[in-house]
Amino acid sequence: MFYDFIAIDFETASSAYHSACSLGLSFVKNAKIVDKKYYLIKPPCKFISYHVKIHGLTEEDVENAPTWAEVWPEINELTKNTLLIAHSAKFDISVLTACCHFYDLPLPHFQYIDSIDLFRAAYPTHQRASLDYCANLLGIKLENHHNAEEDALACAQVAIKSIKRIQKFALPQMIAAFKNIPVKTSNIVFTLPNLDKDHLLYGQELTFSGDVISAKGSLKVAYKTEVNSPLPPVNPKKKKRAKKANTEQDNPQLVAPPLQAFATDEDC
Repeated sequence: MFYDFIAIDFETASSAYHSACSLGLSFVKNAKIVDKKYYLIKPPCKFISYHVKIHGLTEEDVENAPTWAEVWPEINELTKNTLLIAHSAKFDISVLTACCHFYDLPLPHFQYIDSIDLFRAAYPTHQRASLDYCANLLGIKLENHHNAEEDALACAQVAIKSIKRIQKFALPQMIAAFKNIPVKTSNIVFTLPNLDKDHLLYGQELTFSGDVISAKGSLKVAYKTEVNSPLPPVNPKKKKRAKKANTEQDNPQLVAPPLQAFATDEDC
């Protein structure tokens, strides 16, 4: 069956994108939700208490559930050649792509829209756009927020109501008229290095404590300037910092010994 779009929502067992533990799908045709599906998924890593508090799922709930590799063929067939919509889509699409990558599954080409963009095009005076806020504003029932099935249903209704508010249900024309509704693609190329899957720490989550002075991407570096080492260009707006640096150079005893740089990977 051809659908207008499918609303999608994931919940995860941890902060790792490939740790999907549930998935909700809502199928929309002619501006009506005509079907829905809900999946429990057994993730490849442990549940973190913070995430359990959010969605209420535990390892016991998914003990007999299929893995993503086992459930993906059905999901792929259902969503193939159909526009996907998710609320805060960056998260849900990242989960989908990470799960496929983790199990070495080919990622199909698809397009997706963030329902937040639809909502803000329809209700430009509202700065907030969380799913529960949108649902409350639009009179959409959302009693069990962070249940993937209910969130997918709410996302679908937010999209439908937003589109109807602007014009009759014609999503392609609406996208063409409102340039701030980007249609994104799944053309994601992974450039991860070859990882040793037999390594003791592969697939594990690491937590580092302590202060981090500088962080960029996944590389976090702590350092102190040594005496007579070249200083970076001084920002004119930060003269006080430059003065302090000069003082340290004049007084070597004030300079702490250099710390060894360290690096941490992103969540597994």
